[in-house]
Amino acid sequence: MKKYILIVLLCMSSVYLLKGQKTDRAAWFSVELSGKVTDNLELELEEEIRFFRDVTEIDRISTSLGAAYAITDFLKAGTGYSWILDHKVKKDLYENRHRYYFYLRGRARVGGFKIDLREKFQSTYYDPAFDDERYSPANELKSRLQVSRNFKDAGLEPYANVEMYYQLNDPEGNKIDQLRYTAGMEIDLSKSLILDPFFRIETDINIPEPETFYIGGITLKWEIN
Repeated sequence: MKKYILIVLLCMSSVYLLKGQKTDRAAWFSVELSGKVTDNLELELEEEIRFFRDVTEIDRISTSLGAAYAITDFLKAGTGYSWILDHKVKKDLYENRHRYYFYLRGRARVGGFKIDLREKFQSTYYDPAFDDERYSPANELKSRLQVSRNFKDAGLEPYANVEMYYQLNDPEGNKIDQLRYTAGMEIDLSKSLILDPFFRIETDINIPEPETFYIGGITLKWEIN
């Protein structure tokens, strides 16, 4: 618990680093489909498109396929693969990236709030023809702490989270290189459809030429029973 309190404090205190960075406005749109195979096993499919450069250029398109297994009522493990088509705007070319990931996710209730902690390992493979200066694969640990509250009668669940990216195999030394701050609201459209609009601040730290993105996004979640 002390570890994650420290992470939250670190993320909050790093807001001052936004000053002087390059900034951009972006928009992310995605559709998530999930369905249970057994009581404990669930399959997940996500299609996403991201825009940047003041929402005038495609940043990337991705497809993710994963599976999640409920170990207990409060602990879930998952794994998956993502194919990413990344837009190199200066060259007007698209790079294929491949990523696999594993995660553990724990949930607890404190009063009327849900506390959600996820630890995710991801490994991304880059095409050397496009990223000749980037090491591949790039391994990272993503730690996310989220607080939410469900209002069942209204069909609403507001939430806020902070997320930290930590490098694991950088040849020049590992460090925290990105932070995210997100606030959103899950809205029940029906028993199986959820609309999730959100606002996110994503900022680079401890790297040359850091950049901050102000992101508006919408995720449509379809739970197939």
